[in-house]
Amino acid sequence: MRNFFLSVSLALALVCSSIDSAHAGVDLSGMKSISAASGVSKIPNGMVVGCEDSSQIKIQALAPDLVRVRVSFQKALPTNDHSWAIARTKWDSVSTQISETKDQFTLETPELKVVVQRNPLRVSFYDRSSGKLINTDGQSMKFDPKTGAIATTKTLGFDEHFYGLGEKAGHLDKRH
Repeated sequence: MRNFFLSVSLALALVCSSIDSAHAGVDLSGMKSISAASGVSKIPNGMVVGCEDSSQIKIQALAPDLVRVRVSFQKALPTNDHSWAIARTKWDSVSTQISETKDQFTLETPELKVVVQRNPLRVSFYDRSSGKLINTDGQSMKFDPKTGAIATTKTLGFDEHFYGLGEKAGHLDKRH
């Protein structure tokens, strides 16, 4: 689980910047939401969710407690699979199970459960053993086709905080 939280912390750096920006008056209303999920394909250690607007979301287990999520809006994911957040490129195979219902797609590892709600498209992460929600989207992912800007929102618990995130100025606790 420690790796998952570390990865989520790194991945949420942009999210928390968006949260901080939202307090500064950033308007997301002009952005377009990703469309509903239309299908799923199994890949090694994960799945690719296709959307009605040709967007794709790749959810891949890198370890039993570490999941990587990549998104491409209105087009297929690029074949170049570079990440600034994750330096390691070789990973052991992870046991995964994929299931589908009329409302969602699910990817399970020995430690995590990732649920993709079809419509509106939202991604949620659960601890597999306890069933406890770890993190969920507050709204569907958004993008601006003109500028390439992207946004995501996350639902935070009352006692959740984000610290630092590499910034030198401002409050250490990015929640406030």
